[in-house]
Amino acid sequence: MLDAAGAVKLATARGREHIAGLQQGYAASLASLPAGEPALYVAPPLRGREGSILPLLRRLDAHRVGMALLPLQGLAGQYARLPLAKGARLLLFDAEGHRLAVHPPGPWPAGEKPARAEEVVRALRERRRASGMDRAAADGTPRYYAAVPVQGQPVMLIALQSQKEVMAPWWQRTGC
Repeated sequence: MLDAAGAVKLATARGREHIAGLQQGYAASLASLPAGEPALYVAPPLRGREGSILPLLRRLDAHRVGMALLPLQGLAGQYARLPLAKGARLLLFDAEGHRLAVHPPGPWPAGEKPARAEEVVRALRERRRASGMDRAAADGTPRYYAAVPVQGQPVMLIALQSQKEVMAPWWQRTGC
């Protein structure tokens, strides 16, 4: 639990270890959530000893903010149970366009803002779904995407799959 100045007032021993390196200004910015914020605020990931940690915050009253720390590696087991097609990738973004998680893991670290982050931020702000085709920024590979805001949360889930993977079965059947 943080007070209005961002000072830690109550935490488990393990939680204190994770947030020990936080700059006071960062903690204060989290504790100063405006009254109109959603019930659950997803803050940019923190770097911890065990990988990226996602702070989940909730205003408790005018003077206190509750914070839960979710290790992002813990999400990997949940993602592994999803029936993803071959070559598909899932990405989770916060309201500021930070990449929170990627499955399967790839060369994109959590916490970074990709080149097209503003598109994600705009779609999330408007709470709209999006889908279509674009090209990967890294290598120009054509890919399909579908993006949906997660209901009740300030996060966007995006599924990606290369055109080659999507079309492969059809190309095989037709001899293309």
